[in-house]
Amino acid sequence: MPNENGESGYGIEISDGASLDAEGCEIRGNTSVGVLAGHPGTSVALRDTTIASTLPGEIYTVGIGVSAQLSASVVATDIEVSSNEGPGFYAANEDSYLSCSGCAVRDNHFAGAALVYEATLEIADSSIEGTTEQENLGGGVGIYAQPLLDGPPPTLSVTDTTIQGNAIAGVWLAGPGSYSLSGNTIHGGEGWTRESLTKCGDAVYAQEGVTTWDGSSGLLLENNLLADGLGAGLFLENATATLSGNSYAENAVDLVIQGADCATPPDGYGDEVIGTVELCPAYDYATCEDEFTLRLMLEEPKSGHGAAFTRPGFPDPVALQRPAVPVALPHVFEPAPLLPPAPRSKPRKLRLEPLRHEPTDPVPLIAPRER
Repeated sequence: MPNENGESGYGIEISDGASLDAEGCEIRGNTSVGVLAGHPGTSVALRDTTIASTLPGEIYTVGIGVSAQLSASVVATDIEVSSNEGPGFYAANEDSYLSCSGCAVRDNHFAGAALVYEATLEIADSSIEGTTEQENLGGGVGIYAQPLLDGPPPTLSVTDTTIQGNAIAGVWLAGPGSYSLSGNTIHGGEGWTRESLTKCGDAVYAQEGVTTWDGSSGLLLENNLLADGLGAGLFLENATATLSGNSYAENAVDLVIQGADCATPPDGYGDEVIGTVELCPAYDYATCEDEFTLRLMLEEPKSGHGAAFTRPGFPDPVALQRPAVPVALPHVFEPAPLLPPAPRSKPRKLRLEPLRHEPTDPVPLIAPRER
């Protein structure tokens, strides 16, 4: 539980090079994050464990299931991550690594799994479904990835996984990175409409600088089924990809390309069996560029960890006291108008900042304090 100020409330935090091997656990009903791993050398193994129903607190506006940050490593096998009021998985920053095999990720908010800024996320033989928007903050994608602006890109590998029933898109790639999707069944979502234009609802959506696969970076779509996209099976917005052996079914349009170089089909296009294609449709499809920027301000919590693991000699971990989190996430709601704050004669206590429509660099939602 968080303290009286609504701070902290993590289920388990592992940091400063500590290790945790957990099996057969239930981590439920915590605040801000269920399992948080941070700092180089920190490693976590989770097996046959449930992480569910993580709530936002007064300090964080989302409740995350499992998070790897600041070069930590999390390896999960046969776990359930469900009903968290934020991403089920969240990997961010400085070579953090999060993998999941045989996992059930369902009914989370924002994204089933999200990664930003030089993090690596690997998902295999799993299911990601039922992601919805969070109240007032939007979202609703199976997997979300975004690089830091002009910084190191994230790495995403998804194999033999079913992604379905997510509100806005199956996979949402918001900039350059290393993205390999192989042998998956990826369904689109319901999306929404604005002035009779379909908004998202794609099985796979890629935008702004996603490139063909060169063996280590770009977007590789191989032997996937892209289905039920009410926007498109594959939507490339100022982006391209490498295609190999994919199939398409029951999409409004199987492939849409608009923006720069839209007349040039992706690599491998000629070998795909694609039913319907729209190249350069003069922006007949609403773009997905109007995103929320989620801002958080962190305070130093005084208590509230269910369990904490650190190296010997370190005090109990606490959250980093720093301005945090710009993470652009897809949305389905327009933000309410915000009035400027009244002038203050005293410094403002660190609290939540409002949502803003502005480009900012993504950094971790929640992070352990640097030692």
